[in-house]
Order: sequence, then structure tokens, then C-alpha cells
Amino acid sequence: MIRSWTLALAFAMGLTMFSGVAATHLVAAQDTPTADAPTAADPESDRAQSFRAMTGPATEDVPGGALLIGAYALVWLFVLLLILRIGSVSRRVGIDLARLERSLADHEEG
Repeated sequence: MIRSWTLALAFAMGLTMFSGVAATHLVAAQDTPTADAPTAADPESDRAQSFRAMTGPATEDVPGGALLIGAYALVWLFVLLLILRIGSVSRRVGIDLARLERSLADHEEG
């Protein structure tokens, strides 16, 4: 019984660490500046100094890949812990049932 909990805990910790590493790499990959990005020292790029027309749709692009991976990792961790908890309760109920059956059998004989 202890071994199954140790294995489940090790798996959960590994999954959490993997999701953290994956999320870190995704965020780092999304935050890299491009060649088109204006620099702060360039007065032409400052919106308060000059007007530049926008091209393309006026939508916001918020990277959420890391949050999505983290959320899925948490959901799967909770599902794993729920399954382990149900198995533990089921095992204890089976032990109690076997004990009660033995007790009833002893009581009927005696």
C-alpha cells in the first residue's frame, strides 16, 4: 500500500515538474523579440511623438499556452488523486466487509 502511494506521488511530482518546465519554455519562446519590434531609443516608434497607422485587425494577442498546459496538468493531477483515493477507500471497505463476514460466521458457529 505504501509503495502504491509512493509511486503515485512520484508520478504526480514528475508530471508537475514536466508541466512547469514545458510552460517555462513556452513562455520563453513567446517572449523573444523580433526584428520588427521597435526600440525604446527610437523617437519615431514612440506613439506619443508620432502617429503610425496600424495594419491588420485590431485584436489583442495574449499567449496562453503555458496557462493551458498548467491547467491541464492540475486537472490530471486532481483526477489521479481522486482515483487513488477511491481505490484506497474501496480497499478499506473490502477489508471491513471481509472482517464482518468472518465475525458473522464465527457468531453463527458459536
